[in-house]
Amino acid sequence: MYTDFATLGGTLIWFAALIALTHILGHTL
Repeated sequence: MYTDFATLGGTLIWFAALIALTHILGHTL
């Protein structure tokens, strides 16, 4: 269970980071 939560959290963090990066790049460019 803990490992599943860890992987889920990691994926969510990665998705959030990608979305934030695209947003920042979109606003900058």
